[in-house]
Amino acid sequence: MSETKSKSSFYLGFLYFLGIFLLGFVLGTFRTLVLLPSVGKILAVIIELPFILMAAWIFSKYLTTHYRASHDGRFLLRMGTIALGLLMIAEFLFSVFLFGNSSQSFFSEIMTIHGMIGLCGQVVFGFIPILQKYFK
Repeated sequence: MSETKSKSSFYLGFLYFLGIFLLGFVLGTFRTLVLLPSVGKILAVIIELPFILMAAWIFSKYLTTHYRASHDGRFLLRMGTIALGLLMIAEFLFSVFLFGNSSQSFFSEIMTIHGMIGLCGQVVFGFIPILQKYFK
């Protein structure tokens, strides 16, 4: 019996979340310190978003190829949904416990234009594994 690298959708979703979350933390720091003062919140998010989504596309493809993930749509949808859920939880926890924001201010920030753009980008991030099944 040959050994396989295939992993669960939870495992790949966790790796997908972790890699993009770490990249997002670095790019978010750059956005906040460099872009935001010169172009404002909305344009800063619009500039950052394509880089994160491009990295997410590449990283998702790497993970599903390297770990020989199932091409089953449910598997890929679970992978992305798990990653998105972990991302939302981590963003909330970092905002409240690391940056000292209230939970109300976290949700209020999402309801701004730049927050909604970011949220849309996060939803796309969650759907990238399943999108790759159809857009190779």
